[in-house]
Amino acid sequence: MKEGKRFKKEKRKEIPIKKIIITLLIIVIFVIIAVIFYFNKDKNNVIINENIESANNTTIENKNKSKNTIENVDLSKEMIKEKQYKNTKITNIKLSSDEQGISYFECKIKNEANEILKKQDVYFVFLNENNTELTRFKYRLPELKQEEEKKVTIVTTTNITNSNDFRIEEYK
Repeated sequence: MKEGKRFKKEKRKEIPIKKIIITLLIIVIFVIIAVIFYFNKDKNNVIINENIESANNTTIENKNKSKNTIENVDLSKEMIKEKQYKNTKITNIKLSSDEQGISYFECKIKNEANEILKKQDVYFVFLNENNTELTRFKYRLPELKQEEEKKVTIVTTTNITNSNDFRIEEYK
């Protein structure tokens, strides 16, 4: 046997440059899409805060530690009407906004049942003058003991200051 044939040169498999470029482009596109989704999820983020009124009498103005001016919004008669949701009474409804376009919705909820109301998910649905839906927010009503009252605050980047009314619907 010839010595040269025993040690054949192994051919290296060459990966075409086009395949490498296409693979890199696909990875970059996926990264860009992931970044877009990550930053857009916070765009209409709702911060929900519930406080026991007797323990915490802070106002929205005190919670907002920035130097933004908060304007109370003139509410329609429908918006400020006392509302009922199952055995829960909703009162002291306030709506305001600041210079950065943040809207604040506040109300008090009170358990009028003869039993403890367990936490439950609901929608706060905000309506315009024609009673069509402007927007809705999922909210978890806190557990309420008999005759207990709690303050509900919804803070959102969605403009709800032009709402004419709202209702509470069961979360499905």
